[in-house]
Amino acid sequence: MSSFPCNANWFLRLHSMNSLFLFLLFEFLGFISFAQTDTLSIFFEVDSDEVSNDQKALLQELSATDLIVIVEGHCDTTGSIAYNQRLAERRVNRVAHLMGSTPISRLQAVGEKIAAQSKSYKAEKFRRVDVVFSKMEEEQLAIADAPRVVEESPEVSKMVQSFERFLTDPEKKDEVIQLSILFHSNSGAYVQESEAELWALFDFLHYNPDIDIHIRGHICCVKFMDWDDISEKRARTVYDFLKDRSIDPSRMTFAGYGTSIPFKSPEITKEDQRLNRRVDIVFSKTK
Repeated sequence: MSSFPCNANWFLRLHSMNSLFLFLLFEFLGFISFAQTDTLSIFFEVDSDEVSNDQKALLQELSATDLIVIVEGHCDTTGSIAYNQRLAERRVNRVAHLMGSTPISRLQAVGEKIAAQSKSYKAEKFRRVDVVFSKMEEEQLAIADAPRVVEESPEVSKMVQSFERFLTDPEKKDEVIQLSILFHSNSGAYVQESEAELWALFDFLHYNPDIDIHIRGHICCVKFMDWDDISEKRARTVYDFLKDRSIDPSRMTFAGYGTSIPFKSPEITKEDQRLNRRVDIVFSKTK
């Protein structure tokens, strides 16, 4: 097992604002207003994942300054659900491959789900991959050239120490570690101050490939709520952050736990509620 770097400067990370912009675009996709998104649809023949030359030409028209928000694959309803899901995945991977080194925020295979629910179903319309992208304006291009520094914080230092203790204890195969990644009320969006902790978690997993994780999302205040609601959104936010930055999805699972595992109980103060709007992670050594 490789050792996680604990040098005090390890967390000083320089990421281009292009990467940061992609992340912010994904995080706030539902309500951003500074960039206009558009969709390019790549269509396929029946039961095929081959891209025609005409469709390849359309992909090549996307410029290096276009931000690819999502590449989403669809199928018609011919064949089984499982087969259509695999076909959608192949189509997504084919398009992503043709886009070369172009940064993509998220890949997603929908399969026949949307086609099966369509009230005006036409099979040929669902044999496609949608490439959702946004063009940067001159002001955004200027911002994209600026570096970003994630500063040290007591929370990051505390997390690193917890990671190191887990790694160096031969008796521990699994451990729950409380993170400092906190969330806005009634939301799956984390507070901006928690970004450094997310990068610390990413680095730990990147440098230690023999660690798997289960991400647990939690909420405050409400005593009865569907566990697959906001708490799951919080767990998914962390999962997507790591997956979109190349952590192998097979190493990660996530779930929402509602109010069933509070960090502070009873919740007396606003700070208690804030601390319960969180995620924690079960770390497991695979070797």
